[in-house]
Amino acid sequence: MRLPQRQRRRHRPQAEIVRLVDAYQESGLTQRAFAQRHGLAPATLSHWLQRRPPAKRSAPPPARPAFPALVPVTVVDPPLAPPAPFEVVLPNGRAIRVAPGFDAAALRQLLGVVED
Repeated sequence: MRLPQRQRRRHRPQAEIVRLVDAYQESGLTQRAFAQRHGLAPATLSHWLQRRPPAKRSAPPPARPAFPALVPVTVVDPPLAPPAPFEVVLPNGRAIRVAPGFDAAALRQLLGVVED
């Protein structure tokens, strides 16, 4: 039984390595996904990223989209609902609906008239 021949290593020019590393960092893909799309071993891509000069290294972009930035907001109290009218039910069954802000003296006079 013959073992499959080991694939020969491909030597890539430095310019191509730089182009692939830059493309990876802009892709938003994981190292594994990027390597598969470009026919690379994930370990090779990882090695290239580690060999990059510190000034050019950056954290790989997250695999998921970033959350939107926080924005300032102003919290306001909800508008107050107008006070509800109330109803006065007299012993004889008559009812008087009174709106908010009524005149108490006028209501007393009205009650005196309807109770008679």
